[in-house]
Amino acid sequence: MHLQTIITTWICLVAVVAAAPISAESRPSSTVNPLAQWIGDMYNGLNDMRVTTITSTPLRLRSALNSFAQSQAISMCNTNSAALSDTQLVASLKNNAGIKTDNAHMLVARNQASVDKVIATWASAKPGKTSPFSAILYPNYVYVGMGVCGDDWVVVLTSEFM
Repeated sequence: MHLQTIITTWICLVAVVAAAPISAESRPSSTVNPLAQWIGDMYNGLNDMRVTTITSTPLRLRSALNSFAQSQAISMCNTNSAALSDTQLVASLKNNAGIKTDNAHMLVARNQASVDKVIATWASAKPGKTSPFSAILYPNYVYVGMGVCGDDWVVVLTSEFM
């Protein structure tokens, strides 16, 4: 999936969610792309926390996150398991020159079960609560990378103080 397509899809989802938020339960699951539904649910969770600017991610960082997510999705497609653990994926990001991740927290959703857990954890993070997501409570610090291969998809979420 090209970055421009992702951005366009994201902007459309944001417009729909902003105009009339729709709960996941009210959507017919047979006609909704799981990745698109996940993005919508994630946006609703962020919106509940008043974090509404996701698309302002610096292009270079967004490209890096998309690259990592796509490589993991392809790996899942080819081997039925991710080549890198979440810890290794974070280390790879830290080794990418120019991307400061010392204060970052990254989370990788690799399948439907982990995605459901991610949504629940993300949406339940509140100000003042000890949470790996506490950094995302500041606007403009939510970065998203996505990778898709067949029916497998990976979403990488990270927060970073610039």
